[in-house]
Amino acid sequence: MIAPNFSNVRNNNYDNMMENLYLRDSKANYEWLKESVKQAENGQLIKFEMVEKISVIIPVYNTAEYLPKCLDSVCGQTYKNLEIICVDDGSTDGSGDIAEHYAEKDPRVQVIHKANGGESSARNVGLQHSTGEYVAFVDCDDWLEANMYEVMISAMKRNRLDMAACGYFWETEEGGQPIGNSYPVSKGVFGRKELFEYVYIRDRYRGVTSWIWCKLFHRNILYEDGKLLAFDENLRFGADLVFFIKAAVNARRICYLETAFYHYYQRANSTAHTKNLQVAFDIVTAYQRMVDYLREEQIEIQMIPWLQRFQGYRASLVAEQAIGQKDKDMLQKCQQVMRELGPVYKRTNEQYPERLQRYERLMDYQL
Repeated sequence: MIAPNFSNVRNNNYDNMMENLYLRDSKANYEWLKESVKQAENGQLIKFEMVEKISVIIPVYNTAEYLPKCLDSVCGQTYKNLEIICVDDGSTDGSGDIAEHYAEKDPRVQVIHKANGGESSARNVGLQHSTGEYVAFVDCDDWLEANMYEVMISAMKRNRLDMAACGYFWETEEGGQPIGNSYPVSKGVFGRKELFEYVYIRDRYRGVTSWIWCKLFHRNILYEDGKLLAFDENLRFGADLVFFIKAAVNARRICYLETAFYHYYQRANSTAHTKNLQVAFDIVTAYQRMVDYLREEQIEIQMIPWLQRFQGYRASLVAEQAIGQKDKDMLQKCQQVMRELGPVYKRTNEQYPERLQRYERLMDYQL
């Protein structure tokens, strides 16, 4: 099924209209959001009709141990108008059969089986099959609080938002803890400039991230030049970051719900913990793509040093792995990136001397 085209949304008239609405409504929205979150935490919520559909896209690959908990939490959402798209990316452990079992019980669940092509490929297939006015992504080893989508779509509809973000739990085998922010985040509706600051000045705002799973997107912002955005299938790690920044560029009205609704599980054999150095380096490439994108579009270019800071840090992590694996070529590749970004990394970490010492040590290390 081909998704309907909602791409005719980004033009000057639209932007001017949304700016005027923002100025007019920001105070009222601030008060409503505070009350909405308070009610949600008390088990209450301002009710809206469940007319609009949320497409929930779940790439599935060899997570049979974790998938039932994930799907239970999605199927059990208090907001019922969901289109749950499980894309089985060539699983060999029975994960696809588990997804089919849920589809038999719940008609909202669709299962698409495909040859293994990676997480980005699976997400693209799910997105192409989605029909909801709102779009969400879930990793197949994570789980949600039961009212996550009800709270988020209520905020979206009441405030005519392009994107809603929420807090999350960092989960390990030992348990989970909510991730908070060191600096206050606006409790009202804010714009793209503030979103970029919250997401990329990470030491201040660790609870607001560029990860896509703690977001609810209005479908309108998932288009570029009239075409549905796609995850770069050549990036095995970090494609979601590039996807997010392109969606964020289209966003004009955003809110952040501090309550943690999403449980992000740290699985030892996930892509985020890969020991494959080529895969790990892909996220360094992803940050370069993001920098190039902002430069080419001349959008929010003041944030480029903060993206480069992430890029330098990620290069240093891969450099540590390369040292451990005694991979001289990869170490030198990472060190080249680190040297190029050295001045920016130093400038954006002036208050963290221990980080700069570590960075210098890795940059000069020899195998």
